[in-house]
Amino acid sequence: MKKLILFLILFCSLSVLAQDKIYLKNGEKINAKILKVTEEKIEYKKFSNLEGPTFEISVNKIQLVVYQNGESQMFNTNINNNNNIIQNEISTFANKNRINLDLLAYSLNGPTSISYEILNKNGSLGIEIPINVLFNSGGVSGIMTGTNLKFYVDNNARGFYIGPALGVGIGNFSYLSTSNLNYLGAYLGPKLGIQYQISQLFGINLSGTGGLISSFSYFSPTLFFSFNLGLNFSF
Repeated sequence: MKKLILFLILFCSLSVLAQDKIYLKNGEKINAKILKVTEEKIEYKKFSNLEGPTFEISVNKIQLVVYQNGESQMFNTNINNNNNIIQNEISTFANKNRINLDLLAYSLNGPTSISYEILNKNGSLGIEIPINVLFNSGGVSGIMTGTNLKFYVDNNARGFYIGPALGVGIGNFSYLSTSNLNYLGAYLGPKLGIQYQISQLFGINLSGTGGLISSFSYFSPTLFFSFNLGLNFSF
């Protein structure tokens, strides 16, 4: 049941990510699936009805288009006060910070976490410091912290990212012994995911982490993985 709920949430979230956005000069926003762009017009279908009719709109009415991969295209560089909402939404995350809280996790020896992330000037790199709570689902439980590097493919601290995850901490590695003993341990592996920015302040993060986790006392590494859905706040 938990797997089904997680799958449905991931599917719905990824569906939201797959839409294009057309911003008009009058302040209106159209969620769409863009089919064709010419010098005179844009052809699109409404995202809420992809099987419905195809619409056309003159580029003279368009201020900006933000495509599903995070790329944007300006059609009028004279942005006035009425279009500040557009500028805010596509602004970069220079010198920004994030706090991320995992709301849902499915894992084997993997973490659920709350984390702090600092971003570089153009949003191409995030340095994340998590506080991980590992639940005993495969012989490992405990609290760990470390550093995750997140390289954003499309910059602006949004879209797809990938990087290494490293952590150390105190855990209960019961798979090593018949008795439950505490050990100092570490984990190492890749992390990848998608950051969807709902607004300038709030976002949704879908991530997957995997690799090896082991005790320093008894070097007997075991595999771990974790799929997480989180809500984050930028400041």
